[in-house]
Amino acid sequence: MKKAYLPYLLVLAVSVLGSGASAQPYPLEADDRRFAELANEGRYAEAYALAESAPERFAHWYAYLLFYTVPPKGTYSVGEATVRAAEHACRYREVNLEAAAYCYNTLALILRWKDQDPRIAQALPGAKLPSLSPSEVDQGLQALAEKGVSLAVYYRNRSKTEVLEGLVRERPYSLGGQLAAGLLANRLWEGSNRGSEMVRYALLAPGVSSLAGGVLS
Repeated sequence: MKKAYLPYLLVLAVSVLGSGASAQPYPLEADDRRFAELANEGRYAEAYALAESAPERFAHWYAYLLFYTVPPKGTYSVGEATVRAAEHACRYREVNLEAAAYCYNTLALILRWKDQDPRIAQALPGAKLPSLSPSEVDQGLQALAEKGVSLAVYYRNRSKTEVLEGLVRERPYSLGGQLAAGLLANRLWEGSNRGSEMVRYALLAPGVSSLAGGVLS
């Protein structure tokens, strides 16, 4: 009996443990919290250093800062920033599903604008990006949303207040949760609802979400 079950146990062990970070489909909550706290305190140099210390675990955060040209590392032009952010996130998409969501979303932007925005077209030569069609990118992002990956949930449900509220409540320090908090704060501001709820959302992500920072300022 023991010999009969051995192959099954080996397969089970491989499927559970995986290789490296692939066994942990999302970044650890503690990792997201550490990075979010540094960013929200404006300690971006330390945040970049943290991301560089474990690139596979913080790839989504690093790509996000690059995309928005946050100093000291984010020194690219607009077109270069878009392509470099996608390149970095896509490099780690197999081991970090948040990075995969960022990869697919940014690829969608590149595919949509590369023939219309010369800044993106000029930055593309030499970039190491996956060769995916718009439909493949869309399907990839949808699959990640169905798995509960915070960024994919955010990208797919930006018009759904209840989903965003749930994301903030359940995963406030994830990048998706931080962006959801900023978007909710901004919507309350635009609706002239300047109560405590708006401030509470904004205070969750003042250094991550430009919307949250704008509401507070």
